[in-house]
Amino acid sequence: MLDGIIMKYHGGGDRGVLALCDKDILGKTLIEDDIEFKVTKGFYAGDPVNKDTLLGIISMVGSINAVGKISIGILLEEGIAREEDIIYIQDVPHIQIYNM
Repeated sequence: MLDGIIMKYHGGGDRGVLALCDKDILGKTLIEDDIEFKVTKGFYAGDPVNKDTLLGIISMVGSINAVGKISIGILLEEGIAREEDIIYIQDVPHIQIYNM
């Protein structure tokens, strides 16, 4: 398992959304300037995931919504995310990637 990452898949087929979240921020609300970002259990709470499984699922989804340093670190490491597309809310990275 990737220590500290959970995932939840929303939708069906190749148009679904993969939600990735670091466990330690699940259920928190991040606030910075005019942004209030809720890391809700309803959207993000899912199953722990290992790297091979995660990469296999990513290849079959329409988009990714990820939050947290560990989760986004994997996306950067694998060339799936770009640093310039990440926003930071209270020093926590968040990214949305479309048209996978």
